[in-house]
Amino acid sequence: MRAQCGNERKYAGVHYCQSSIIASQLIRVDEISGKCNLDQRLGGKVTDNCCSRCFRDTSIRKHIRLNEMMGNCEYCKSENAPIMDVGKVGHFIRHGIWRAYETVDDVPGNLRSGDEVSALNVLLYEEEIFSTRLENLNKSEHLAEDLLTESAPNPHDGDVDELEGGDGFLYTKDGLYGLDYNIFNRSWDIFNYSTKHISRFFDVPKAKTRKKLLNTLNKITFSKMRRSLPVGTKLYRARVSPGPLPSDLVDLQGQLGPAPETLAKNNRMSPPGIGYMYCSEDMKTCLDEIRAVIGEKYWVGEFTLTNSLKIIDIGLEPNLRLKSIFNVRYNHEMLWARNFVRGFSTDISIPIAPGDAPLEYVPTQVVAEYLRHRGNDGIRFASSLAPNKYNVTLFRLAESTSGHIYESVPEALIFYKTMYLSTVYLVEVNSDGSPQVLQTERFSESSYSSLRNRSEGDF
Repeated sequence: MRAQCGNERKYAGVHYCQSSIIASQLIRVDEISGKCNLDQRLGGKVTDNCCSRCFRDTSIRKHIRLNEMMGNCEYCKSENAPIMDVGKVGHFIRHGIWRAYETVDDVPGNLRSGDEVSALNVLLYEEEIFSTRLENLNKSEHLAEDLLTESAPNPHDGDVDELEGGDGFLYTKDGLYGLDYNIFNRSWDIFNYSTKHISRFFDVPKAKTRKKLLNTLNKITFSKMRRSLPVGTKLYRARVSPGPLPSDLVDLQGQLGPAPETLAKNNRMSPPGIGYMYCSEDMKTCLDEIRAVIGEKYWVGEFTLTNSLKIIDIGLEPNLRLKSIFNVRYNHEMLWARNFVRGFSTDISIPIAPGDAPLEYVPTQVVAEYLRHRGNDGIRFASSLAPNKYNVTLFRLAESTSGHIYESVPEALIFYKTMYLSTVYLVEVNSDGSPQVLQTERFSESSYSSLRNRSEGDF
């Protein structure tokens, strides 16, 4: 027969202990041992309980619910709510504070910036842990003070309360240098230096492997920047006009498509000999990219996708949700991730002087090959010459053919499996830099059907 403590009653099929001193709070009894599982029993210290409804933070709410105790809240006045001793909740909150903050004493005096904030204000304003219900009752500051004072270490044991009951001042952990010196910046800096000055093609022993460094960045950048370019997307390429437009579709594609391997130059995403296709999202940007001269004439090809392509969009800021500091899986390094992504996007698009290009292009070339190896078709990134405009570099075409590209009908048909040349413009650059269209040649998908009739074999 189950033991009883003499002060219990049954509530919703579960046995509870009730004491007149505890002001009608309901405390669950351990069904196995029959012991009352609350420290505030008759003759003990009576402290207040707060409840899960006092808090906005989901990690704190979950922690209180796991306590499996129901009763009335002394702060938000909720009834029959999940409750927990305010001191115990305070201990849980202190653990969270130390995940993300450090005391002023941990920061050298000459480095203090004046951005310190009191522990009380960390809860009230920095982390905003309290619910609207509690705020409307003007009880947030009261509960914040109780959480930090009731969980403070005992001074009689020689322990010092670094939070000083809420009055102690704190800095964001690593806040003075974390923006520039974090795992993501370190990985990118080491990767840059390694690919430029240590090893180009293979990792040397005892050096950090470039794949491992890129995998670190992949978690917060590339894996969250993946998207599709849908069928029908239009991309543009331009080149100086050597004369009238060729009338033959294969010749046009050969002139305006990606460079053949023997002519592929050193570029931001590809080394010499590898012919990626560099495009822009509009006509003017592609003219800016080739540094078109006022008064000169250019061919501009408009290409239309016939298949959707998987790309990494460096211009897309990933959704990096930082976990609550009260979540045991909180990673403080992620606080700097969003800033790193913005800086990385700038670095990968920044103009590079022609004399520096052979060396400075190496890191982005390795990144491009890493992304290609992971099954992506290309990269979208900000133009370094046209503000708020974007370029797209496609890898897939480099894998579609061998030898010189688009010098034959079969190769033109392979090109068609990815995109086709839908329109060719002959343009002249106006004094304001805008293109003036002088001649237009349009092609439909059916134009490629006639190419099949000229081809030999099954493509």
